[in-house]
Amino acid sequence: MHERTASDPSTVRDDLALTNLFLNPRLRRPPLLSADRAPQDHLELDPGDWVYVHKHARATLVDDGDGQAVRIEGRTDSNDTHISPGGRDGGLRLGMLPGRTYTFAADVELEAPLRGVLHVNALRIVAGWSTQGEPTWNGARSAAAQNVPGRTRLAVTFTVPVDADEAWVRLFGGARKGAVRWSRFQLSEGANGRAFLDAAAAPPDGLTARWRGDPDRSASELYVDRDTLSPGLLDERLAVWLQLEAFEVAARTAGLVVPGSDLTTALGHASNGSWPKVLEAGEIATEEDPKALAPRLLTAAAAVRLKNHEQVVAALAPIFDDPAVDATACYALARAYRLLHRAGETYDVVGAATAKDPRIDAAGATELMAATTNYTSERVAIRAFVGAHLDQIRRMAHAGRAGKTGEMPYVFVYWAQGMEAAPPIVRACYERLRRVPGIDLRLLTEASVPYWVDVPGHIRHRVPTDKAAFADWLRIALLKEYGGIWVDATCYVTGDPSVVDELVGDRRFFAFRYNDARISSWFLAARNNSYIVHMMHAALEIYHRSHDKATHYFFFHDIFEALAQLDDRFGEIWETKGQHRDTRGAHKLQGQLRRPAGTGADLAAIDGSFVHKLTYKLKPHEITPATVAGALVRGDYERHLMSAPEQPKRRRFVIARR
Repeated sequence: MHERTASDPSTVRDDLALTNLFLNPRLRRPPLLSADRAPQDHLELDPGDWVYVHKHARATLVDDGDGQAVRIEGRTDSNDTHISPGGRDGGLRLGMLPGRTYTFAADVELEAPLRGVLHVNALRIVAGWSTQGEPTWNGARSAAAQNVPGRTRLAVTFTVPVDADEAWVRLFGGARKGAVRWSRFQLSEGANGRAFLDAAAAPPDGLTARWRGDPDRSASELYVDRDTLSPGLLDERLAVWLQLEAFEVAARTAGLVVPGSDLTTALGHASNGSWPKVLEAGEIATEEDPKALAPRLLTAAAAVRLKNHEQVVAALAPIFDDPAVDATACYALARAYRLLHRAGETYDVVGAATAKDPRIDAAGATELMAATTNYTSERVAIRAFVGAHLDQIRRMAHAGRAGKTGEMPYVFVYWAQGMEAAPPIVRACYERLRRVPGIDLRLLTEASVPYWVDVPGHIRHRVPTDKAAFADWLRIALLKEYGGIWVDATCYVTGDPSVVDELVGDRRFFAFRYNDARISSWFLAARNNSYIVHMMHAALEIYHRSHDKATHYFFFHDIFEALAQLDDRFGEIWETKGQHRDTRGAHKLQGQLRRPAGTGADLAAIDGSFVHKLTYKLKPHEITPATVAGALVRGDYERHLMSAPEQPKRRRFVIARR
C-alpha cells in the first residue's frame, strides 16, 4: 500500500475518514477520449482510463498543475456538449452498484463566459441511470456554476436504483460557443464526498493518505488518528480540511456562498434533522477550545440552517476578521446582524466580507454599500455577472431597439389565475384602475401571456416556477415590445396617470426610486424604444439562459443597480433625465390598511400619491369592516376620489410619441 503522511503511521491508530473511488483522480495517466460509448477493449480499461465525449463536443487534455483537465467546447450547432468519465449509458460505470448512494464531485473552470443559449444542464454534473431499458437522463443534478470566469467545485449526491442495470455521470459544458475545463474528479460512497482526495498529495498535518493499490490505478483513502477525535466531532485538523463544507452547504442554501470558495466537506448534504446535533457538537468543541476556527464555523453552519441568528453571531463575531475566515462566513454574519436589526455591526462586517470577496474591488464595494448593505453577496454576484456579459447585453439591446417608435399605449396588469380567483384587495385595485379615464387597460393572465409576447424556451421551462421572477421578466418584455405602464395587481391608482408622461420625460422610462441606483419595480412606465428597458430585457434574457432561478426576491432590482453602475449610458439616463420620485408617499396607504378607517390619516395618504403600493397578505384577525382595508374593498373611497378637484389637463401619455 502506497501512502503519504504527515505523521509516523506506525504509531497511529487510524480510522478511514474519506475514500475517492475514482481511480485516476488527477488524470496523470492520460485517459482515452472516445466518441464511442464503448471503445474497443474498453472492458480492459480502468474506469479512470477513458472518457466518453458526446458527438456535439470536442475534448482535449490540458495541463492543470499536478495533473490534467479535460477541456470541452462545442463542435456542432447543438449546445448539448458533455463528457462522461468512465463511459455513459451502456453499463454500470465507474464501478457503481445498484442500491448504493454516491457523491460525484469535480472542478469546473471557465476561461470566459459561455455564449449563446445554454443547455438546461449547462455547467452542472448530472447523474443518470437506466432500469429495464428505460433511461433516466436527469436523475440528479448538481447546482450550476456561475457563467463567469473562474473555478468552482460542484457535487451531486444520488442513489442508483436497486433495479438499475446502467448508471453514469455527465459533466456539461452546455454551450455551442466557449470552453470549460473539468478536473479533480471524486467519487465517494455516501453523501460526504465533495472534498477532493488524491493520495499522491500530502494531506494536512496529522492525517494519512494512502492508495488502496497501485498509484493512480486504485482508490485514494484518507485516515485520521482515532485518539485525536473529540466526542461527536473530528479532530480540528480534519475539521478544518473537511468539515467546513457544513458551513458552505448551509450558506449556499441561504444564497451566501462565494463561487470558487475553498471550503470542503465532511458533512456534505447533512439532513435537516441532523443540524441540532451538529450545533450541539460545535458548541461543545468551541467551549473546549474557544480559539479554534473549525468548531465555530461548524456551529455557525448549523445555526444558519436552524435560523438562529443569535448563535450565528456568537459563533462568528469573534473570528470574522481572521484572515483564515473567508467572505462566505462574513456574509453569513452580516445577514444575522441585519436580521437582528444591528445596523452598525452589519456595515462593519459587510465591509470585511467585500474586502475578502474576489468578485469585487474596493471601488465597487464602496458603490454598493453607499446604497445599502442588504443582500450584498447576492448583489456582488449579479454585478459580476453583468460585468462579464456587458458587451453581449449591449449588443442584444441595440438589436432589440431597431425599428421601435417610442410608443406607450397600454396599461398592463397581470394576475396569473385571472381576477375571478384574485384576493379581495387585488380585485379592488383592479376595479379602481378600470374607473380611471383615458387609459387602455389590458389584463393579462397565465393563459393569455403567449398572445402578447413570445416566451422563449429557457423562460418557459425555468422561470415560471418562481412567480416573482416570471413577473419581473414579463413586465420588461411587455414594455420592450409595446411600451406603456406596468402596474402591479396590488397597486391602487387614485390620481390622474397622465402625469406619467411628464415623469417619463427624456429618459423614456420611469420607476419609483428607492435610493441611488435601486428602484421599486411595482410601477414602471416606458416607451418601447427605452434604452433602459432594452438593456434590462437583454440582461434578464442572458441571465435566464444559464441560470435556473433568480438569486433572491430582489434580483430584478440588483440587475438594474448593476447596469446603472457599470454602463455609463444607462447610469447617465437614470441619474440626469426625467424626474425622480421616492417610494415613501406611495407606501403610506399600505401602512394604514390594518388601522381604523375615517381618521383622516387614510384620506391624507390617498391624496399623497397618484398610485399606492398595497399588499393582500393580511392575517385573518387584521381583516375587519372597520379597517382601511375593509373600506377599500367595499369601495368607500370612491366618493372622495370622485369629489377631488379636477387637475389641469396634461399631455396624454397614451398617444405620445418621440
